[in-house]
Amino acid sequence: FPDKISNVVLLDPVTLFLSHPAVACNFVYKQSFGGITEVVIWFMASTEQFIAKYLKRDFWWYRNELWVETIPSSINVLIIVSRSDEIVDADLVELGFKKQRELGQIKDNIRLKVIEG
Repeated sequence: FPDKISNVVLLDPVTLFLSHPAVACNFVYKQSFGGITEVVIWFMASTEQFIAKYLKRDFWWYRNELWVETIPSSINVLIIVSRSDEIVDADLVELGFKKQRELGQIKDNIRLKVIEG
């Protein structure tokens, strides 16, 4: 619907790197936890019987990934990632974004903001 959408803000978008092995591993198989929030997310989201089965057996990670180079240039996009995200590595996102920008794969309508905390 590019004719109906002009601006998009993506907050901590896990969809950017779903096919990266670290993202799936951090969500489904993570064993070390930095705090109670991580324990709750892991217990409630990745170990619940039906969610766990779906993520490990029926979820095709690559089919649900957002490829920023496919976003039409008519849509302005702001991507915001946090350095303290437990699932997506902000440094990996930033490095990939810069590399794709240098190669001309990401247009000027897409911006990335990495925040501390």
